[in-house]
Amino acid sequence: VPSEYNIRSRIEKFLNEYNNPQFEGPGRAYRARMDLVMFTDAMEHMMRISRIIATPRGNALLVGIGGSGRQSLTKLGAFIQRQEVFQIEVVKNYKVDKFKEDIHDLYMKVGKEGRKFTWIFADYDVIYEEFLEYLNMILSTGEIPGLIPKDEKDAMANDLRDAAKEQYGDAFDDTADNLYKFFIDRIRDNLHIVLAFSPANPRFAERARKFPALINCCSIDWFLPWPIDALMDVSNKFVAGEQKGFRLEGDEGVDKKVALYIAKVHDMITKSCDQYYDQFRRRVFVTPKSYLSYIMFYKAKYMQKLREISKKESDVTLGLEKLAEAEKQVEALKKELAIKGKEVAQAKRETEEVVRRVNEGQRKADIKMAAAEKVQQKANETAGQIEAERQAANKLLEAAMPF
Repeated sequence: VPSEYNIRSRIEKFLNEYNNPQFEGPGRAYRARMDLVMFTDAMEHMMRISRIIATPRGNALLVGIGGSGRQSLTKLGAFIQRQEVFQIEVVKNYKVDKFKEDIHDLYMKVGKEGRKFTWIFADYDVIYEEFLEYLNMILSTGEIPGLIPKDEKDAMANDLRDAAKEQYGDAFDDTADNLYKFFIDRIRDNLHIVLAFSPANPRFAERARKFPALINCCSIDWFLPWPIDALMDVSNKFVAGEQKGFRLEGDEGVDKKVALYIAKVHDMITKSCDQYYDQFRRRVFVTPKSYLSYIMFYKAKYMQKLREISKKESDVTLGLEKLAEAEKQVEALKKELAIKGKEVAQAKRETEEVVRRVNEGQRKADIKMAAAEKVQQKANETAGQIEAERQAANKLLEAAMPF
């Protein structure tokens, strides 16, 4: 018996092939990437689904609340079994006639062309209760009255003759009824219906009573709430270690502690919902999809806060660097100021000496100027006396003149 590790490795290999758009395989044109965590319960459900749809006329009823991975695991199981996946596309004005057209086209692909399909049908696809009536017919007998006109049956019988003889050989009785029976058997063997219904739907029990083939002709797989180990596996995948664009900052092992805390919180809320039902008889569901949304919200909020804190840290670091740089500049300016102060003091002393010398020269000049003024004053007085004497002499001269 292979170990759980080997089984998980092989399933993850198939999952990587499914997510690889270059990988040749069924549904390559419409395969969408799935980020699944293959914990023990998920592997067991996937292997059950894969084993059911690998069995001729194998159909499954997956009972679980929305977001528990029913459709994703079915798509992976169908990929492993190399089967194509079919789902109706519910659009506006999608009515019973369009539903019958989709069934007709699917019948042609499976019964006439011999292709293998897995039809995933969820309870939200039930727009009209007639849909379940047709599914009930497909599961119980494979025939829907009036789905294929007689002329199309006759033309199809000719196309199926070679395939029927190739499968049964000479033992095949080549009649129109046997060819149509071969067509229906081919559909029942190769068209695997997987119903994804929720027990929270109030009409779940009523539909099980009204359409018994949904129960009798399907293998039932119950998707119970994820155990704590599964929750930890999921949170570890999305939180712990190096993630794309996400990494928890902190001491070594803090990511494991956060992953454990997230898992315990979800488990606690799930138990609280059960206690709420026991006390108030009202159901509140916390789905695995809610758990994934909780993890994604935590990561987004963490990255938002980390960016804000990093921005503040960057601003503070830049401010401290500027302060340190300013401190260095102040110290340099202080040294330069000390040097300049000495130079200013020296210049001041020199200036004072020059001023003193100028003042001393000015004082001496003032003394000399005062002495010069006295000499000038004396000279002016002497000049005045001389002028007076000259005028007196002139008067005497004029008086001595004969005319």
